[in-house]
Amino acid sequence: MSLVLLIRFTRPLKDLQSGSEKIAAGHLDHPINVHRRDELGALAAKLLTMRDAVKEKVGSLESEITKIQQVFFNILKNCAEAMQELDHPEEPVFHLRVAPPQGGFCSNRNPGQWAGHGRGNPETII
Repeated sequence: MSLVLLIRFTRPLKDLQSGSEKIAAGHLDHPINVHRRDELGALAAKLLTMRDAVKEKVGSLESEITKIQQVFFNILKNCAEAMQELDHPEEPVFHLRVAPPQGGFCSNRNPGQWAGHGRGNPETII
């Protein structure tokens, strides 16, 4: 009789342990098959709630990463197109030269006229 009670008590603990290890390893779809109406059942329910919350957060982070990758890809694409245009310009439009210590950029169209005054000025972003 005591052996049956011991097995009945330890089997759900082993199931919880192995389930939590698999979830911790990243298997966020792993089921926890402990169906009891005692403290072990409550623990299993909380573990499932935690698993689902982690799964939702991971999904949200993956979605944000995809958005950031797309923005980064578009930036790289625009830079590549600009570099291609610089390699084969039809007509030089704008050239930059080293700015004095105050900052700013100089256009060849109006030599000596500074487009901005110092760092952080929106006009200095070209």
